[in-house]
Amino acid sequence: MNQSKIEELWYIDPEETPENQKRFDEAFLQALLPLLKLKPIPTSTQQLLQTLNDPNYKIKDVETAINHDPSLTAHVLRVVNSASYGLTQNCKSLSHAITLLGTKRLSEIATALSLMRLFQIEYELSIIVRNHSTAIGGLTSYLSSICRVDSPDVFTCGLLHDIGKLLLLHSMGRSYSDMLISLGVDVLGLHHVVERKEFGYDHAVFGAHVLHYWNIPAPIPKVVAWHHQVERALELGGTVGKLVSLINLAEQINLQFLANPDFDASFAKHLAENPTATFLRLKEETISKHWSDFGQVIAQSLDFLKD
Repeated sequence: MNQSKIEELWYIDPEETPENQKRFDEAFLQALLPLLKLKPIPTSTQQLLQTLNDPNYKIKDVETAINHDPSLTAHVLRVVNSASYGLTQNCKSLSHAITLLGTKRLSEIATALSLMRLFQIEYELSIIVRNHSTAIGGLTSYLSSICRVDSPDVFTCGLLHDIGKLLLLHSMGRSYSDMLISLGVDVLGLHHVVERKEFGYDHAVFGAHVLHYWNIPAPIPKVVAWHHQVERALELGGTVGKLVSLINLAEQINLQFLANPDFDASFAKHLAENPTATFLRLKEETISKHWSDFGQVIAQSLDFLKD
């Protein structure tokens, strides 16, 4: 396969000069290509990916692929039984989970969890990124039910939205870790801006390209690529606009809980006025009603990837 930069998965920078862009493109591919060869995808994940990309897949194929890895099975059931999905009954088997959630949604959950488990915890920041990712995965799933966004890709997009940071930690090591640590918690959502200035690309587009070349189905790579391009996603609308909006809202809720887990009426009002909340018709009173549930989702998400 001829790997190259994919314009649809890139960010728009009208001030970028052609000379700089060419230099950044070369640096991007130099970082990307070795990583695609370096990260072996487990057999169970490969089987899941084949299933996801087969329009004629069977439920038995999904169960077989997941059951091939008992640890993955446990992780999947842990996610399914969490507050993120709000099921009224406890799932004790994959077949039961498939009945309640559907084959494609369960396949997406298993694939996302399997990909996240590829990364060893080499730096303290890796733990922070993983915990943040699981929290966003849980919150996007919960928010989707509130906002009535029916997509099997919700949890996957939330969980994998920052996979680019884990990939960059793997490829750049301590230098990338030190850079992010020096910036602190991304309260202002500016990590990607610093990355673009430093490298010529950011973790979102980097992660999206790897997911694309790992054959993760659409719209997941585009949602990951655009999760820091909210205006672009809202302009496009549709599923991508909804999924990016869910991630954006989940990010803001999670940051608020880190700062102050108690309900804050002024924050709820501010969040409800956000363009992403308007797009999804998320009201201030709905945020207030579900605030304690958000906290439960975040707390349970910390166990999603534990062995």
